[in-house]
Amino acid sequence: MKQLKHMRVRSTLFVCLCLSSTVGAQNLIPNPGFEDHSGCAGGVDWQSLDDWINPGSQPEYLHACNNPLDPSVGVPGNLLGYQFSHSGDGHIAVSTYLRNLGPNHPYATAHLNTPLTAGTDYCVRIWINLLEASEVITHHLHGLFTDTIPSTWQEADTAWAADAQVIFNTASVDTANWTALDAVYTAAGGEEYFTFGNFLADSLSTITNITPPHYRCTFVVDDVWVGSCDVSVADEQAAPVLSIYPNPASEFVTVSSASQLVNAQLRVFDIHGQVVLSDHVAGTNCRISVAHLPAGTYYVRLQDGETSNTLTFSKSAP
Repeated sequence: MKQLKHMRVRSTLFVCLCLSSTVGAQNLIPNPGFEDHSGCAGGVDWQSLDDWINPGSQPEYLHACNNPLDPSVGVPGNLLGYQFSHSGDGHIAVSTYLRNLGPNHPYATAHLNTPLTAGTDYCVRIWINLLEASEVITHHLHGLFTDTIPSTWQEADTAWAADAQVIFNTASVDTANWTALDAVYTAAGGEEYFTFGNFLADSLSTITNITPPHYRCTFVVDDVWVGSCDVSVADEQAAPVLSIYPNPASEFVTVSSASQLVNAQLRVFDIHGQVVLSDHVAGTNCRISVAHLPAGTYYVRLQDGETSNTLTFSKSAP
């Protein structure tokens, strides 16, 4: 591989003060939330996805467009688990461990909107969740910045691991909530592509066994960010879009938004995908009564224009 760069490494109205956030830098990842595609008619797959390519095996594109025709690759439910997208209606599934299926894992590559500038610190963030069908969890996900599209190394890209400038620790990622993983990369200059996946063969990967037969680990990834690490971006990235508390809850939960909402749709789903609460809300905080709900896991979905986010909470027994 050529020109590798190394790192220096029911309903309640929201009532509250409006919070502001400052966007101080551009996300260099095109289509970062995996929402742009060729169209829903007939469903979508990896080839339908705009701006992303795969240098080896391709990830799985999961999208709500597929629900009527092929729910095995739908959102929130699919063959490997149940998870709403971190935002929007689509995300990708990246397997990092596939025992007995060979060493070539799926990788996703984006062509950055502009090349990186030498000596500049770039913040890298991905949102990640572990699918329920995973029987092991791998402890790492690699990120690689290159000048050109990377090519696979005889379908066994362990050599890439030594060149990866970013290594995310995935050991604590769970199946319930989306987790933000962050890193900083100091550019050598001229890098135009960002590729991520597990670059180590299964036999070399550090794993924790979850349940027999210890066959698969698949993460879903959404909202990839690469941008200059100025103060305003750091502040924006540190502030969660949504939070929910208390969790677990017995009578009420409060959903807090980092920005002002205007007539946003709030829906609560049970684990079967059934809507149990629905309303339109405004402001930055909403207190929701959940006392009447059975004990279990629930998903809060907030749709504000074209932006959507999902949180998970547990309802405890009375």
